[in-house]
Amino acid sequence: MSKGIEIVNQALEMLKKGDFETYETLLDDNMHFKMMGQTILSGETHNKKEFLSTVGKLMDYLEAPIQLQIREVIDAGDTVVSIAQGKSISKKGEAYNNEYCHVWKVKNNKIVELTEYLDTEMLAQLLCK
Repeated sequence: MSKGIEIVNQALEMLKKGDFETYETLLDDNMHFKMMGQTILSGETHNKKEFLSTVGKLMDYLEAPIQLQIREVIDAGDTVVSIAQGKSISKKGEAYNNEYCHVWKVKNNKIVELTEYLDTEMLAQLLCK
């Protein structure tokens, strides 16, 4: 097992537990994040502060953090791929269930890059309601 998958597994476990403080310690200060699609949250961030701000904006639309169910984690050394389903409830009481593929890059025991692929139409519906 690579150090990359150890770090990503730890990050995923912290997200599942809702331990966002520990999760944040795994992120490099200059991490790069890219969310695919054309939603108001899609695009790129270039540091941890911008990334956390983007995640915070998503929470403006949800009653609770997204609960991830990890389906598979693929180890490719410093690159790790995770496939997951996420569930939450919108502020309007509607189910928000999305599918995710995350590509993580780890260097020096920190997450330096995260690319998120998801059903952007479902995300757009959440953001427009």
